[in-house]
Amino acid sequence: MRVVLTGFRGTGKTEAGRLLSRLMGLPFYDTDTCVEEMAGKGIHDIFADDGEESFRELERSAVSALPPGDAVISTGGGVVLDSRNVAALRRKAVVILLHADEKTLEKRITGSGRPRLTDMPLDEEIRHMMEARRPYYLAAADYCVDTASRNINEVCLHIRRILSEGTIPPARRRESVRFMQDSGIEPLDAREFEEWVLGESGDQLTRFYGIAGFPCTHSRSPHLFNTLFSGLHINSYYARFQSEDFDRLMHIARGMDVRGLSVTIPFKHRVMDFLDFADEHAAAIGAANTVVFCGGSAYGFNTDWIGIREPLADLHGEGAVVLG
Repeated sequence: MRVVLTGFRGTGKTEAGRLLSRLMGLPFYDTDTCVEEMAGKGIHDIFADDGEESFRELERSAVSALPPGDAVISTGGGVVLDSRNVAALRRKAVVILLHADEKTLEKRITGSGRPRLTDMPLDEEIRHMMEARRPYYLAAADYCVDTASRNINEVCLHIRRILSEGTIPPARRRESVRFMQDSGIEPLDAREFEEWVLGESGDQLTRFYGIAGFPCTHSRSPHLFNTLFSGLHINSYYARFQSEDFDRLMHIARGMDVRGLSVTIPFKHRVMDFLDFADEHAAAIGAANTVVFCGGSAYGFNTDWIGIREPLADLHGEGAVVLG
């Protein structure tokens, strides 16, 4: 098994990675250590002498040079900012995001010798960097583990339990299959979902995504995403979550520990009541079309406005008619 640990500095990636590798009997690689070996000097000196851009180039080379096969890999806090790193790390691997609250991170980072990334006071730097990086962390991860209230032994045991048992109780799996069978989606789609949830197509680590709406049988998203998952060797399945009862739909999604939902009509406004965090665009518009679940929390995003803005970006002073 190949396990990748990501997260902001101070979340315990290196310490957890070392212990987890011993528990699992797997080789351990730390991308920051790989960078230091390539550069012949420490991270702090790389930042001071050559700047962050040089460090990121070395980091990208270190990630691409990681040996294939079973291993535990700890990464630097900014590794997820480069999509090439994410693609390389996710391939045939389980990516686990370690996270902690800002106060805990500040306490751990203070006096650690880690290079500062801005001229801000440490607490402001953490808040600013976390807000900027959160979407990247969430997008790259398969599972999320809170390290603030756990010591390093508890963190590793929790990860081991996820890897061996998954996060979906058997009763919740059976409940989700019944939901799909009664949802009005095509019988073939319901049978395929059952095969992934209870059959041999998936396993305890298969992650589930879906489109949530009523109706959503017309959507081509399941075919598109499942083709991508297969081609990129990502152990995931994208389903149709169709119901007039959005409370019931979200109950099923949370019970299945669904990783993400594409939200369509008529629930883009309704879903805001179910979010723990909303990005600035979803909050301003009052609607979300994407929900990412991580560590028991629901994060909402709105990307619809980008699709509206881009075709109109070069038009100035023109009239417009909105239909719908």
